[in-house]
Amino acid sequence: MRIMVAGASGAVGRHLLPKLVQRGHSVVGLARSPAKTDRICKAGAEAIVVDALDRAAVHAAVARARPDVIVHELTAISGASGGCSEGFLPAST
Repeated sequence: MRIMVAGASGAVGRHLLPKLVQRGHSVVGLARSPAKTDRICKAGAEAIVVDALDRAAVHAAVARARPDVIVHELTAISGASGGCSEGFLPAST
């Protein structure tokens, strides 16, 4: 199966890529910058650099990759400390 992983170099995606490749899938990983592509390629996946907030660029990347399925693992996590980040509040009880 051809699988596209959005957020391939992120917190979840970087662990998912090698598992998908090991299971014999053809994997395309999306990264937000060229600096992030090395990790994707080392996992055995094809890397595509795209700004996930640019609708036309995402459509072009999907058209180019022609995946059977897209896995959405896009995040914007920085400095994860285990606590709540500004803008994210715990659910009230």
